[in-house]
Amino acid sequence: LLGREDSPFWDDTRTPQKEDKPAILARSLAAAITTGDSLMGSDHRAWQWGKLHHYLWRNSNGQTVRGPIAAGGDHTTLN
Repeated sequence: LLGREDSPFWDDTRTPQKEDKPAILARSLAAAITTGDSLMGSDHRAWQWGKLHHYLWRNSNGQTVRGPIAAGGDHTTLN
């Protein structure tokens, strides 16, 4: 997707103007940082993947039997 300039994903059809790849990527990054700030605070060095992503083990009755345990992740982890 990133290698294509002509992808339909690069235009937000909810707006009257036609966006391009740089505009959509910049908007996405800004939205991700804003969301991260609201969930984990403005100190980006303190952000940890496992604070948002964790594992729960449940039994057949739906009761949590183990967890939550922070999921591992780093700058190379895909969402």
